[in-house]
Amino acid sequence: MNPDAISDYGLLYFQVMFNLYELHARELRKELSEADFGKDINSVFQEKHNTSMTALSDEFNEFRNDTRMGQDKGALLRWDKKIKDDLKLLENWHAHY
Repeated sequence: MNPDAISDYGLLYFQVMFNLYELHARELRKELSEADFGKDINSVFQEKHNTSMTALSDEFNEFRNDTRMGQDKGALLRWDKKIKDDLKLLENWHAHY
């Protein structure tokens, strides 16, 4: 990235984007841990995975549009707070590598 183009808000945009992906990963971990897979594990997993990926895509597009790809600083700050708050609610589903 061009060092002259780096800004705190530009970095925040990408951090919120990363956090949004983390949020959806945690939601999927939680969902899978609570699922009743029955005899058709693959089918249930695939359904939950597809639902999760659709939700992520929809929310990511909403984030991009609402923040005007990071240009609306007020919207960016609101998204940052919302995603951080949501991540805290799913702290137990953080992956520990």
